[in-house]
Amino acid sequence: MKNKVAIVKCDDYNQKNVDSAVREALNLIGGAGKFIKKNNKVLLKVNLLIPSLPENGITTHPAVIKTLGKIVIENGGIPYIGDSSMWQTNEALDVCGVTKVCKELSCAAVNLESYPPKEIYDPQAKILKKMYVSSLVKDVDVLVTVPKLKVHEMMLFTGAVKNMFGTIPGQNKTLMHKKAPNTREFSELLIDLYSNVTPTFALMDGIINVEGSAGVGLTRKIGVILASENSISLDVVASSIIGYAPEILPLNIAAKKRGFSGTNPDEIEIVGEKLKNVKVVEFKKPPSVIPRMLSTPWLNKLNTIINFIRTDSRPVVEKKKCIRCKICENRCPVKAVKVEKYPIFDYNLCIHCFCCCEGCKVGAIKVKASIINQIIMKAIDKMALK
Repeated sequence: MKNKVAIVKCDDYNQKNVDSAVREALNLIGGAGKFIKKNNKVLLKVNLLIPSLPENGITTHPAVIKTLGKIVIENGGIPYIGDSSMWQTNEALDVCGVTKVCKELSCAAVNLESYPPKEIYDPQAKILKKMYVSSLVKDVDVLVTVPKLKVHEMMLFTGAVKNMFGTIPGQNKTLMHKKAPNTREFSELLIDLYSNVTPTFALMDGIINVEGSAGVGLTRKIGVILASENSISLDVVASSIIGYAPEILPLNIAAKKRGFSGTNPDEIEIVGEKLKNVKVVEFKKPPSVIPRMLSTPWLNKLNTIINFIRTDSRPVVEKKKCIRCKICENRCPVKAVKVEKYPIFDYNLCIHCFCCCEGCKVGAIKVKASIINQIIMKAIDKMALK
């Protein structure tokens, strides 16, 4: 049986329009009642990367969160809504609009860091045999991943699967980058986590999104709500909308090697709107690290080149924007950033996780790719999409 992924058009965050789109998307995959029963504790694990206003397109929009919260209550569930942000989660709950929504729904806005960490041991894991997640994540009956559709400097794309990274509380997330310092290892780590913290279903906010970065950037209308029981399949479809083929996504490659269902388009049944009707032309991609784990025959030829030439991307600072808040310095897992008058990067230590870029609240840190990197990434995009 194929994995269903629902696509529903939604042009804006008018609450009535969002209500209609979210309900239609869930109905297309079996309805909310299929997943949520009376008295179920339901965690809506949203994306609150940084304290950013909803209109900036970085975090899950409160209109989407409100609709999902209402649906949980209508089905007799008890909603908990929250995340563990990159920094200042309590502020993010307020700024991103979650606190207000929860007051309106009379439910809990949760900082996952405020719950004791729960140890999970998985001897089959590739990287993270012992992991610690917020205990609330394992105590609820239903876990829903509610991501934002976005590109990502390190992983190319971030969606329903990577959203589970926020179940790791606080600064421990930064330490995970040190434990898995390259794209391949970090992909394996995220699949280790996903294997043990698997969402019941996923609903993605793809209405107004940031492009060119996972953090501060320009907004772009995509105009969709997506839903699926299978988070991997949802990410395959979502990434296709903005121009990524599944065979180049590091997370999808790692999941496929582990035998997860839904990594290939032929394993997916799209319901609702047709994919070709919602694809976005020339969605701006970040100058990402070139994945050294690509596995299709034509990409293996590129890997021969990639492994022998300098193709790195580097964080750089736009001095006029920098406010010297030191978030970049405090969040670097390998202490490769030192803020003096402006951030100074030790590129010999840098592991290209781009936490500095992703977490910069004013968008002062950007990723600069070498010319060779840019040429190869353009070639990968063109060849993968043929």
